[in-house]
Amino acid sequence: MVNALVRLSTILVEAGLPVIGVDGNAATGHLINIDWRRSPTAAEIAKAETIVTAFDWSASADAAWERDRARASAKERLDEAASAAEIKLLKAILGLLVDEINTLRGLHGLPARTVAQVRAVIAAKLDSGAAD
Repeated sequence: MVNALVRLSTILVEAGLPVIGVDGNAATGHLINIDWRRSPTAAEIAKAETIVTAFDWSASADAAWERDRARASAKERLDEAASAAEIKLLKAILGLLVDEINTLRGLHGLPARTVAQVRAVIAAKLDSGAAD
């Protein structure tokens, strides 16, 4: 499970702030220090303070953040044009399953599904939490 400090650091970086990381006590939510890549501007400091003040230090927030990132990553892989062997294998399996499903659908007079339709359904399942 992700540490709250890692999550906060990632959120600060994704907000466009020049942050290297944060130090503090994740158990109590007391932030000790933000490590900056360079001297921050007043606006960057204010933005960071706003994010830190609103930050949810709870374990349930960590779990939800980790779950949402895993879902987003899985959805990105549905359309990924990567050359990685694992992605190619998963795409081949998806193609095979679509072919087999279409054979069964044809036997019952149902229209064939496209790979794009199946990807959309898989994305909806990921969004719904059915794959968690």
